[in-house]
Amino acid sequence: MEYAMPLVDDLLTEMKAYLWFCSLDAASGFWAVMMTRRARKMEAFVCALGHFEWLRMPFGLKNAPMIYQRMIDNALWGFVQPKGG
Repeated sequence: MEYAMPLVDDLLTEMKAYLWFCSLDAASGFWAVMMTRRARKMEAFVCALGHFEWLRMPFGLKNAPMIYQRMIDNALWGFVQPKGG
C-alpha cells in the first residue's frame, strides 16, 4: 500500500493560497477506523489472558498513518480549495 504523507514544507508553501485554515484535534483518531475482518485475523495476538483481535485500528501498525491520512483526506475532499479555485 502506498499513500504518501504530505510534507510540512509543501503544506506551508500551499497555505498562501488558502483563505482560511483550521486544525483538527484527532487525539484518538486511529480508534475511529474499523479493522476489516481480514486485518483483524492478521493482527490477532495471544497473551496469558487469551486470544485477542483488534476491532479498531491501533496506532502501532505499519500502515496505520497512511490509512488514517487517506481517510482524513477523503473526509475533507471538497472543503479544501485554494483561493479562486
